[in-house]
Amino acid sequence: MSVRIAILLWTALTTYTASAASPAGSIVLPLFRDSGLDAYYAELFVGTPPQRNILKVDSGSPMYGFIDPRNPVCNRSDKPCTADAVFDNTTSSTCFYQRPGFTNFLANVGQGDYLNDTIAFADVTVEHLSFGYISSFGQPSYVTAPLRNVVGFSLDCQFGGPSCIGQGGYFLPQLRNASVINHIASSWYLSTDDLEKENPYVILGGFYDQSKVSGTQFTLQMVDPFNAALTGSQTNSVNVTGMKVVSDSNTTSGTYGNPGEGVPVLLDNGVASFYMPQNIFDAFYAGVGGDPSKVQLGDQHPVVDCSYRDASTSSGYVEVEFSATGSIQVPFHAMVSQLADGTCATFAGGRGPYPSIFGDTFLRSVYLILDQENFTVTLSQVQHTLEQNIVPFPEGGFKVGKNN
Repeated sequence: MSVRIAILLWTALTTYTASAASPAGSIVLPLFRDSGLDAYYAELFVGTPPQRNILKVDSGSPMYGFIDPRNPVCNRSDKPCTADAVFDNTTSSTCFYQRPGFTNFLANVGQGDYLNDTIAFADVTVEHLSFGYISSFGQPSYVTAPLRNVVGFSLDCQFGGPSCIGQGGYFLPQLRNASVINHIASSWYLSTDDLEKENPYVILGGFYDQSKVSGTQFTLQMVDPFNAALTGSQTNSVNVTGMKVVSDSNTTSGTYGNPGEGVPVLLDNGVASFYMPQNIFDAFYAGVGGDPSKVQLGDQHPVVDCSYRDASTSSGYVEVEFSATGSIQVPFHAMVSQLADGTCATFAGGRGPYPSIFGDTFLRSVYLILDQENFTVTLSQVQHTLEQNIVPFPEGGFKVGKNN
């Protein structure tokens, strides 16, 4: 890890340690990004003595695990396995083997066994947590340097039983079983898109930061996580019924699926990009001075003039409608990122006629609550502030509809 990233991590840790202790039943876990801007990370310490490990947080994945330093990909010439990306189980006095059969369900198809050990993060230490131990990759061509595995915040409803919390490398259910958190839920603040000033974090448990909520919250029922065709048998998808782009005096819009029902979209902070219908993306990209016809297939971050990071340059926005329950607006300026070389781009793209995956570029404009016990998603416009006001969920959880 670079010195710059280490400083950013230290800043995040000290900010939230100083501001407030986590209420009983919750954990406030600081997050950070690197100069690639394509992921948010969390710091965990595994084993005895503890080994530092950096994992990508991922609300679009149910699993978590660590990488065996003896994994064949670690011998490649590009050296993808940094010291904070692997865990050596042979040096931990508290680690023990559980069983075979782990897979990380990612494109690189990480495979191995289940181990059990002590894990520390934020302000807690938890003994006897089960996790995957990746000894090989079924698709090593998808492994890029630096290698990071994920800590997943969705639930697997294909193999996890009726509550989706069965045996396996599932992070939140194990924390709930250990009474470290009081509820299987996570509340996300991804902060502003400014690497030098951002202070992202996630609250684990049945609490959320009320100071980050702007306007009215609304709650949606997750799309059926037991339906493989609709959701891939995991949580954290919601139905989107419409989208529109407002740019100067021009409006481009579309509706999707059956009226009032919409189409499933995964809220996935393991993905940097905001994937929209092609006509919506084209209207947005033209609104920030781009030429949609010049965007190449597979371009993960099309170039944008940096002037569009300034809110005064454009008042345009993309609006996402979730039936009559509520909508979220994403300002154009919030969708333009400054890259490490000083140029600017947007982590957004068009994918056919329907909305697809809503990643970080969308989620930074949202305060997001993922309730895995009630299978609900609660959204609001985000309020960017250094204040914290961590409060418990309403009794019985957020009810579907608008929450005043």
